[in-house]
Amino acid sequence: MKQQRGVAIFLAVLIMVSATALIATMGVQYIGWRQARAFSQSSLQARWIEQGVQQWSQTVLLMERGPNKSNYDSLKSLWAKPLEKTSIGTFLYNEKSTEEWLQATYVEGSIVDVNRFLNWRDTLSMDTRGVHTWNYAYKLAFEKSMEQMNFAPSRISEIMTFWKSLFSEGRTIQFNCAALQSYVTDKEWQRLQEVARCSPWDWNLWSLNINTADLVVLKSVLPSEIAQTIVTERQTKPYESPQDAVARIANLGKYWNETLTVQSNYFEVSTKVTVDGISTEAMIHYKVLPQRKVLFVVF
Repeated sequence: MKQQRGVAIFLAVLIMVSATALIATMGVQYIGWRQARAFSQSSLQARWIEQGVQQWSQTVLLMERGPNKSNYDSLKSLWAKPLEKTSIGTFLYNEKSTEEWLQATYVEGSIVDVNRFLNWRDTLSMDTRGVHTWNYAYKLAFEKSMEQMNFAPSRISEIMTFWKSLFSEGRTIQFNCAALQSYVTDKEWQRLQEVARCSPWDWNLWSLNINTADLVVLKSVLPSEIAQTIVTERQTKPYESPQDAVARIANLGKYWNETLTVQSNYFEVSTKVTVDGISTEAMIHYKVLPQRKVLFVVF
């Protein structure tokens, strides 16, 4: 408990420092900014958030990388601890501070590893003729996931058929992802987002992190009993390596291949800043490279 509390405080300090450094650069303009808020607030906040997220998330993501660091990511990792809505003024100034506007400025954020999700991109492969065909192992994983979320069989078929049809037009994967989101209902999309992402990056072709993947996702690629054991065991102790996972989970070795891992390299960073009751949100995606570098990627 003490360790978790220390991590939470550290993250809060880190984000506060990042965000406040950005806001401070605009502090001298604050009075004029308030008067012209309707015109300039959105763009100013967007710059604060973008820079603040980059500073905070890159630092956190790299803290557990490198020599003498763990080679796995789990729900107990430093980056997995979200920051609840916190006042910048409360953290960095006393109650008598004349910087009252800082007291009314709140920041919250979270980092989610994308390797816990299935990827729509992986369901299709392009053959030598340039024609997209089903990657049936991944297609089946999606169908199993939707079955577990109580999608009707006919609806599953409709969604998968529509998804494949998008690739006959030669459009970009980004366009097809947007088209898929428009095709399903808001409720369906929300449920699908719990188990999958739609990205041009084919991360799951080699790495679904069993330390972080949801039970529904694990059951879509592994026998139910093994999937349940993975989730139960990792709550006590994360899997530190593939060898560790195979040794601890009976029969997992029969199914272990290059599509499973214990480490993540794609991350989704979300942040929200609220100033005077007006909120601005942003999301950034990163790939963490082995050389302790963070690469910005676009989904």
